Amino acid sequence: AAERYYTASHEDAAGLVMKRSFDCTGNRIDAYSDVVFKQLAAAVAELEAPDDALLEDLNRDRTGQMQDIVATIQAAQFDLIRAPIDELLVIQGGPGTGKTAVALHRVSWLLFNYRGALTPGDVLVVGPTPTFTRYTRMVLPSLGDLSVTQRAIGQFHPPVKKGRAEDDEVVRLKGETRMAGLLRRALYQRVGIPAGQQEFEAQIDGRPVVLSAEEIEQFVGRSRQTPGTFAQQRQIFRSLVVNLAMDRTRERRLGVRTTLDQLIERIWPSFTAASFLRDLFGSRDRLIASAGDTFTARDIALLHRRAADRITDELWGEADLPLLDYLEAQINGIDERYGHIVVDEAQDLSPMQLRSIAMRSASGSMTVVGDIAQSTGLWARDDWDDVLDHLPSQLPHRFAELRYGYRVPRQVFEVAAQLLPYAAPDVVAPLVVRDGPADPVFSRADEQSRAPIAVEAAMAH
Repeated sequence: AAERYYTASHEDAAGLVMKRSFDCTGNRIDAYSDVVFKQLAAAVAELEAPDDALLEDLNRDRTGQMQDIVATIQAAQFDLIRAPIDELLVIQGGPGTGKTAVALHRVSWLLFNYRGALTPGDVLVVGPTPTFTRYTRMVLPSLGDLSVTQRAIGQFHPPVKKGRAEDDEVVRLKGETRMAGLLRRALYQRVGIPAGQQEFEAQIDGRPVVLSAEEIEQFVGRSRQTPGTFAQQRQIFRSLVVNLAMDRTRERRLGVRTTLDQLIERIWPSFTAASFLRDLFGSRDRLIASAGDTFTARDIALLHRRAADRITDELWGEADLPLLDYLEAQINGIDERYGHIVVDEAQDLSPMQLRSIAMRSASGSMTVVGDIAQSTGLWARDDWDDVLDHLPSQLPHRFAELRYGYRVPRQVFEVAAQLLPYAAPDVVAPLVVRDGPADPVFSRADEQSRAPIAVEAAMAH
């Protein structure tokens, strides 16, 4: 019933002559405004601006919450909200264009229209920080969607103690996609027979059982060729060894398995993600052995560090978290996969962070939101292709750009827009439709005076 309210525009009125919007406090109507589509078409042609009801809504005093963002969704945004589920949708939007609002309303739209196949538990919303997820967590319940999973990108990892500070060069290196290859090579290099050993002997119920190195190598090879996680393949290897020992001793399985555990651990060790990565970073030899052709001696030196005496004392940096997450997936698998994933501020994520998200996608259906012009930090990008390379999907990709900036005051935007030709020359600036109450004020400051000047300006404001 509400569809034409949002889709009707000056270009296509959808058969409507007029749209009336009510401004209410509870059940009390405080005011209303009308959009007459013929008049709107003439006004847009002249001013290239949305209707008066939208501008009035935008110019009201606002809190820090998006309380009723439905009121500011226009026809172009509504088309993106209604995009089909079987695609990877990229929404490029400058500051204040409502891209986050569109993405969250899209979640609600998909949950309603695909409710036979998609439940709130099948949806993941990924934001850049816990502060962001607290902000969006207030929005979806207001749309009736209480059980959507919302996580900050830094929350995908097994439990570890965080707080390690690292140089930018190290952080950048750990974020590169080639780290995945190094970790996988290093993991399986821990599996195998010690050099020079020809056979293994175990005492089972007082009787010796000998297993040849050739038999063990065959079992390792068969286990590694079986699809599955590192832990699942280890379990297959363990079963093969135990079955062979049972055949030779005629003993019960439990006794044989317990006796062989130490031998199996020597050949195919069990790890947690944190214990493995701590050992790897703490050993220059292991790093060199797993480096392959893609890491230099300088890279190895950057990755190598002294391990803490106890695993519980090991401190981990932000760039370590996606590596731990990747290892956890390799060792034990991913428990939760999602039918649709929303990624906000995606332009700043490292390849390994993007891999953490991609691993959790069951189908490749995503809404990827951000602004290339605001891409900053160690992973500043010039186009979306560099992001999508690390979010593989068999579904078609669709790129859309939001044209109007609804929330940023024009005077502020015009100052920032002077950097656009340098920051992102291929990005078209949004058309900002809202005037602020005053022009920006500039204060010159040096390092010593910056803090007191900033405090004084904030208090005056």
